Amino acid sequence: MIIVSLLIFFLYGFFIVNYIRANKSYDLANRKSKAVKTVSVIIPYRNEAEHLVKLIHSLFSLHYPKEAIEFIFIDDHSSDNSTAIIVSSCKAAPFDCKIIALSDETGKKAALKKGIESSTSEVILTTDADCTMGIHWASSMVSCFVNTDIKLLIGPVKLERGNSLFTSLQQLEFAAVMACTSGAAILKKPIACNGANLGFTRKLYETLRPYESNLHIASGDDMFFLFAAKKVLRNTEIAFVSNPAALVETQVINSIRGFVSQRIRWVKKAKYFEDWDSKKFGMLMMAVNLLLVIQLLFSLIFNTFYALIIASFFVKYLLDTFLLLSIRRWNPIDHILLKSFFLSIIFPFYLLNIALLSLLTRTKWKGRIVVK
Repeated sequence: MIIVSLLIFFLYGFFIVNYIRANKSYDLANRKSKAVKTVSVIIPYRNEAEHLVKLIHSLFSLHYPKEAIEFIFIDDHSSDNSTAIIVSSCKAAPFDCKIIALSDETGKKAALKKGIESSTSEVILTTDADCTMGIHWASSMVSCFVNTDIKLLIGPVKLERGNSLFTSLQQLEFAAVMACTSGAAILKKPIACNGANLGFTRKLYETLRPYESNLHIASGDDMFFLFAAKKVLRNTEIAFVSNPAALVETQVINSIRGFVSQRIRWVKKAKYFEDWDSKKFGMLMMAVNLLLVIQLLFSLIFNTFYALIIASFFVKYLLDTFLLLSIRRWNPIDHILLKSFFLSIIFPFYLLNIALLSLLTRTKWKGRIVVK
């Protein structure tokens, strides 16, 4: 047990320390350029009436040349008044807006595909209907494509501030995921991205056609895009931007049921991923947390294992806390030591339960079964 623990924690520490160093040393944070590229912002939506007003306010407040940006909203068969809200807002919009409705097609990938193929710009930015962003979001993202060989840009995302322990821990867990996302991308071995803040060139999309082979899977559009891009791009052509001006903020989930359903959906789609970097880190994460649970069980039977579980817990707690601190330039979190401590206690049991539930249940997203 001790030898296995040392080996697994050595590997985990190796990854996390490298991510920490990468996040702290990265300099693609405040890139500015006076050059302008045409940009299309693609927003698929389905029954998002409660969120669209805030999103549209953010989009129409962007500081970007009006003649060089367009917004394309794609309705994925909404049954609420989402489209009416967008139509009303676009009448007085200072920017070019398009509203497209899916007909026979369904799903977010189909919506993205239709929106992108209806655009004409050099750069494509995607976001979600439950997001908000600052006034320099578009310019901060687009500037990274000027005078560089970047073809795919992973943007920073954070959850909005929560008012309860549940939402605060949810925010912290998401921040840890993004810290690993940014660290891996900076090290030129990207393992994840988020469609709430993704940028890419039109030429890359036309080369990849990334959704053609996975339209039957209701989610995972961002990850499938990333893994397809990794197969054809050089390391320097995929980047993460750690600029707070490029940050997108998305909603927390207020119900435990909704939260669990989302996490099960994330785990289920992972079985379709073929990227070794992502699989390797995912297996290591599962091994570390499973090991902590096994150590705890052994310590309840054999008193000699108490020291091992305590040492393992604090090593992981410290590594995870420093990982979270490494992205504070664009995602500062208050009371991080205390919140990280609570999350470190809960996380191994939560993760293993989500993994088990993903094997035993079917989950829906927007009223549709995601994957079997």
